[in-house]
Amino acid sequence: MELEIRTAQQYDCFAIAELALMAGEGIPAHFWESGRTGDEPIEAVGARNAASEDENFSYRNAHLALIDGKVAGMLLAYRLPASEESDDLNDLPEFIRPLVELEKCVPDSFYINMVASYPEFRSQGSAQR
Repeated sequence: MELEIRTAQQYDCFAIAELALMAGEGIPAHFWESGRTGDEPIEAVGARNAASEDENFSYRNAHLALIDGKVAGMLLAYRLPASEESDDLNDLPEFIRPLVELEKCVPDSFYINMVASYPEFRSQGSAQR
């Protein structure tokens, strides 16, 4: 098994979206649903979002684990803003409010947002390296 860790590139956005759906337990799909057109797969919406150059959910904030040249998993992490405009939590869905509240408690800290791996690559030790 050959393991490689590398920064994600824009061409990795579909894999990033797939892995985000695994890690996010419904949260990404909830937010991406409004961006869907027709019967477009939800991963395609996520891939468009991951292609962003300036959002936190971006390929620019992702590192990928590759096993034998295939994307096996992802780490998405970034520095939280030092100070953020006060969002009205009532404008957010109830299930996301606790996460936003926690993020506001630790401004300017490094935040690991998502860690995920494809099922076929789990328990192979890539997260230990």
